[in-house]
Amino acid sequence: MDKNFDYAAAMAALEEIAAKVEDPGKICDVLNKEAENTSILVEHDHSKVYLFPRSINKGEAIRRFNRTFDVTASVGAGDSVIDLPMLYEVNYPLAAASLCEGTQIP
Repeated sequence: MDKNFDYAAAMAALEEIAAKVEDPGKICDVLNKEAENTSILVEHDHSKVYLFPRSINKGEAIRRFNRTFDVTASVGAGDSVIDLPMLYEVNYPLAAASLCEGTQIP
């Protein structure tokens, strides 16, 4: 566990709003306030909230895979915000139209 992240406070905040809201974006905002200045990254898609170590994401996974296996070209498909780091790293990104709104997918 991250020493700087107050899990009890995050859960208390989540319990306070979870019964009132069906919007994962609002839950994500509350958790992000609790995770500020920690190694925890909070993201969400249309129905789920994700907590990740900031140093690990799908883009980093692609970089490690490409280095390990000497890959020169790659394809990635994504439909949520957690897929964006991966899509920025691959040579041929395939993204859902809803994900492309407001982003710079190459």
